[in-house]
Amino acid sequence: MKLFSLVQFAICLALVPGLRAQTTTILPGGSTWRYLDDGSDQGTAWRAPEFDDAGWASGPAQLGYGGGNEATVVGYVDADPVASGMQKNATTYFRSTVNLTDPSQFKAIRLTLTYDDAAAVFINGIEAARTSNLPAAAAFGTYASPASADNASKSWTLPTGTFVAGLNTMAVEIHQASATSSDIAFDLQLAGLSDVTRGPYLLMNTDSGITLRWRTGTASDSVVRIGTAPDALTNPTTEETVTTEHEVRVTGLLPDTKYFYSIGSTATTMAGGDVGHFFRTAPVPGTDGSLRLWVLGDSGTSNSGQRAVRDAYYGSSEYKFNDLVLLLGDNAYNAGTDSEYQSALFDTYPAVLQQSPVWSCLGNHETDQVRTGSYSGVPYFDIFTFPSAGECGGYPSGTERYFSWDFGNVHFISLDVQTTNATLRSNMLAWLSNDLAANTRRWTIAIWHHPPYTKGSHDSDVESQPIWARQNLVPMMDDAGVDLVLCGHSHCYERSHLVEGFYATPTLAASGSFKDAGDGKRDGNGGYGKDYGPHAGVVYVVAGSSGQATFWTDNSTVKFNPHPHPVMHHSELKLGSLILDIDGNRLDAKFITSTGAVDDYFSIDKGPLVTVTASQPAATEYGPVAGQFDITRSGPTTGPLSVMATLGGTAQGSRYAPITVPVTIPAGAPGQTINVTPKLDSLQQGAETVTLTGYPNIEYRLAAPYSASVTISDAPEGAPPIAHWQLDKFGADANNEIVRGDNSDPDFDGLDNLTEYALALEPLVPSQNGLPGLVGALDYLALEVQRNPAATDVEYIIEVGSDLTGWSNLQTTVLIDTPTWLKVRDNVALDSGLRRFIRLRLVRP
Repeated sequence: MKLFSLVQFAICLALVPGLRAQTTTILPGGSTWRYLDDGSDQGTAWRAPEFDDAGWASGPAQLGYGGGNEATVVGYVDADPVASGMQKNATTYFRSTVNLTDPSQFKAIRLTLTYDDAAAVFINGIEAARTSNLPAAAAFGTYASPASADNASKSWTLPTGTFVAGLNTMAVEIHQASATSSDIAFDLQLAGLSDVTRGPYLLMNTDSGITLRWRTGTASDSVVRIGTAPDALTNPTTEETVTTEHEVRVTGLLPDTKYFYSIGSTATTMAGGDVGHFFRTAPVPGTDGSLRLWVLGDSGTSNSGQRAVRDAYYGSSEYKFNDLVLLLGDNAYNAGTDSEYQSALFDTYPAVLQQSPVWSCLGNHETDQVRTGSYSGVPYFDIFTFPSAGECGGYPSGTERYFSWDFGNVHFISLDVQTTNATLRSNMLAWLSNDLAANTRRWTIAIWHHPPYTKGSHDSDVESQPIWARQNLVPMMDDAGVDLVLCGHSHCYERSHLVEGFYATPTLAASGSFKDAGDGKRDGNGGYGKDYGPHAGVVYVVAGSSGQATFWTDNSTVKFNPHPHPVMHHSELKLGSLILDIDGNRLDAKFITSTGAVDDYFSIDKGPLVTVTASQPAATEYGPVAGQFDITRSGPTTGPLSVMATLGGTAQGSRYAPITVPVTIPAGAPGQTINVTPKLDSLQQGAETVTLTGYPNIEYRLAAPYSASVTISDAPEGAPPIAHWQLDKFGADANNEIVRGDNSDPDFDGLDNLTEYALALEPLVPSQNGLPGLVGALDYLALEVQRNPAATDVEYIIEVGSDLTGWSNLQTTVLIDTPTWLKVRDNVALDSGLRRFIRLRLVRP
């Protein structure tokens, strides 16, 4: 006879990463079980350790059928196919064994059961746990009453005496709700507990403080020790109240610092003091820095789907330390009970919670579907500690139903859309208005449970709470320039474009605007860019598939794809979680599925759009004429903006007046002009460039064109050659008409500048060398001139006359006419007996 099941589990300590001995996995979820699904009545003998189950089938949990989360699908026998056509087994049986070396090393052992619809658990043949919807006298043909929710979860804390040293037989019977019920589900976990039965977990982190909470089996005082190394924990913070529900607020910490910690009492350290127990304080409020967020929506299913999402992220190349964890509601199904929270949150994410502070919003399952706002005794408010007096930044709300907090330069807002009481809603909207008005952080992210846009397992155009959110919250998001809204509730993943508006019901494309209708991907259409200020666009994400992915149907018609919500760019029905990375003015988001694939991603770049252009690209020394750069920004102009830039080009800095970088756009101005003013000199330098290039900064986005050039010339294009001569001869006085004018004689040698230019003389050196010479030529009066070959803008006219009043060049003959020499004679012979005069006249057109 075979005495033991096929699969056996040996206990070992510290199987949960990052945990000490306070929680030790004995039997993990997803383990392999023997099962019997042939519809036979096994009576009670099957519960005993010595029962032979060698003929049973086996497979890993979750086991069941019809729910969509099965790792192993079990069957059923149609007891009366003629009468029913779909008769289900009332009872299905499961068995396994675990090997415990010494159960007494634990304070207790927690059993966590996933079931549908009812179950009884037997350990070593003795009943250890039973769901409340299954009577104690239940036999093979007993149906559960009432039916449970899909993949319900419940935990029991068992005394260690329930187990023996060595092999322990686990036997579980799952009961259907009816002969025609569509599904069953089963999985089971065992965890050994030290005196710490929950936690530690972290809450309300700021730049200088943090709250630590934990639960113990024995009441004691509470002590937390903190240090920057795990073996150097000092400065204990003590709460003297003796309790099993421990809460300690630690203050006086340094910003943006990694701290290690331990928890316990004045008598003993219960957990921590190792490399796995640590946290990071927030940066100083308003300070930019890097931030990683892990976002889980509707994660509280306590099933294999939830664990697959967790394991996929932790096994992904995308994983890194989470500064914060955001829960989007429905953190524990079905009623948000303490035991459901134990299974769905604390037993599923122990290593996460002891390192990453958790923040949440209120979901419908947290309140067991109650909407009134009278939530006295609801475990959600006992389990979490959230700020109500603005102690973590933000405007005081006076309630933990909605609140805000800061992390560096990110402002977070958690809202309550579950509560439908009109007065309470009005109070929240008034608070939200004040909070948004007081917010000065670069980024603003809002979370609430019921999405304003979805066509997943819920329809935002049909259900009242999403409609209320769309009509009341979304306009406030637009007015305040909120960047990202994260919701759950709909068990799918949906992600919008960058949108504004869309308040109407039903949500039609014409009722709003796509601020950016692209895909938001840096390697696609480009990331979404948005300005500071109102109505710059919001991205909406529904990430409600961290525990289950389900359709919404109406008369068997699927209301998901291929008809996604009109504001959505991406919609899919897959299990997964969202990660957010924020660094300065850049946000990157990725949806990680339960297989580890990145199915969607998008980016947002925050800040005004800055461009650099050259509105006057030509500058000249002659004139002078200044070039001009224009740096412009988009969006609000309330404050000044410093734009980082570099100067380059072929022109030396000595050729133009100094330009100061970075460039500040003053408050109230959409841009700033930078003049490129040439310096006058006597150098013929030709055309050279000055290039101004902007470069990125966290205060703005840079877009093409972000670089421009101004060309500096000695003289403007098309200027006559005399302009270049004046620059060469007069330098800084080349633009001084008194000095460089055609009729001026700055060297007082009797020759004006035009003459000196035409004859290639020096205008600042007194000299009359090179003047035109009077010569005889074939007995005719003649004049010869040495020309300036560069003076192509001067007309040389040699004229003759019989007196000093009547001059003409009609009675002359040109003998030599070259660029460097001109010789002209009079046509009247010298022996004519007539008086003759000859002269040179210079004309500049």
